Amino acid sequence: MNNSKLRGLFRLLRFELSFAAGACVVLAEVLALGGWPTLRMGIFGFLSVFSIAAAVLALNDLFDIETDRINAPSRPLPAEVVTKREALEVEGDCFGAGVLSAVPEFMRSPKKAKPSTGELFDFEKDG
Repeated sequence: MNNSKLRGLFRLLRFELSFAAGACVVLAEVLALGGWPTLRMGIFGFLSVFSIAAAVLALNDLFDIETDRINAPSRPLPAEVVTKREALEVEGDCFGAGVLSAVPEFMRSPKKAKPSTGELFDFEKDG
């Protein structure tokens, strides 16, 4: 893979926006816990949101390619630095990495996992 292709993939993932999303998760953990999270929790929280944000941004570029041809022709997809197939592969890889990096925290402490719908709504009370 050549250097321009790597730069194009890097631009496609919009590293600075994905990094900011991951940093916001760590800050939210600090606020929610009242102190710093464990190193493991901080890393997994950062990586999961960073990867999912990168995947969503890449998918957005795939859907907006025609608009970008007019408004932002220097973006990697309209400039044909990155193909649609490569963008889709990177999007899938990032999304999978994001989901997999969130799994260890749920597996380690299942009581912190999201409650089921039945627990959220008490259907017996409502009749």
